[in-house]
Amino acid sequence: MIKSLVLLDLLLMIVLISCSTNNEQLITGSYAIYEKSEYSIAYDTLIITKLDNINSFQIEERIGYQRIINNMLKGKQYRVQKWQGTWNPNTRLLAESAYGRQLYINSNNNSIRIKNSEFIRFK
Repeated sequence: MIKSLVLLDLLLMIVLISCSTNNEQLITGSYAIYEKSEYSIAYDTLIITKLDNINSFQIEERIGYQRIINNMLKGKQYRVQKWQGTWNPNTRLLAESAYGRQLYINSNNNSIRIKNSEFIRFK
């Protein structure tokens, strides 16, 4: 009886670790997007890393842009934001609560969607 409980505990740990590893491989990485409009050019990068908690991730958003004023391209400007998200495997969403951001993970084409913007994995 005790041997079977120990064996069951070991199997449960293996399943939990493998699920955690699969989620980590699915989500972690670097993603980029390039967008251009008549007013600006933007090139943004998301770097997602695993935190200690099973479903917690840190998202570093590196934002770079150049304004276009009177058809003249102005100097590059940058900013960096860091925030944390919680992964929900059922909805495939990485949700951040402070700003209400939701990142949809699309493993078919290695991308992340935030609202109407699709970031493509490059690393």
